[in-house]
Amino acid sequence: MVAFENPGPTITEKDLARLEQVVARPLPDTYRRFLLVNNGGIPCQNVVVEIEGLVGTPTDLQVLFGINRLIESSDLFWNIQVMSDRLAGKALLPIGCDSTGCLFCLSLSDDHYGVILFWDWNFGDLEGKLYPVARDFTAFLNKLRSVD
Repeated sequence: MVAFENPGPTITEKDLARLEQVVARPLPDTYRRFLLVNNGGIPCQNVVVEIEGLVGTPTDLQVLFGINRLIESSDLFWNIQVMSDRLAGKALLPIGCDSTGCLFCLSLSDDHYGVILFWDWNFGDLEGKLYPVARDFTAFLNKLRSVD
C-alpha cells in the first residue's frame, strides 16, 4: 500500500463528528480511520490510478484532503465549501485531487455508499463526468501504483 507524507494535524472523533454533521452522513469506517491516522497527505512517491472510461487514464493522485490542513486547497471543509454549488444534492465528499485539479470523491449516497469516484469537472457539469474508481477507500488505496 502507498505511504503518505505531510499529514495534517492530529484530529479527534470530535473533528470527524463535525465533518459528518456538515455532510449529513456518517463516514465509512476505513476512511474515518485513515483521517484519524493520517488526516490526508501526499503520496511519498508519484502514484497513478487507472480509471476505466477516462480519456488519458491513468491519472495521478496529488493529495488526499484532511481537516485543518495548512494548505487551504487541501482542506476537506474548504473543498466542501468551494464545490457546494456543483455538489448540491449529490451526496459526494471531495477527498483528494489529481494534478489537474479534478477530484476524487467519496460517495455517501445510499446506492453507492463508500464508492470512490473520479470527477472530471474540467469539462462542465457533474452529470456524465463521474467515473467509478474503486468499491471503497481501501480498494482505492490498493489501486494506486508507483511510477517512480
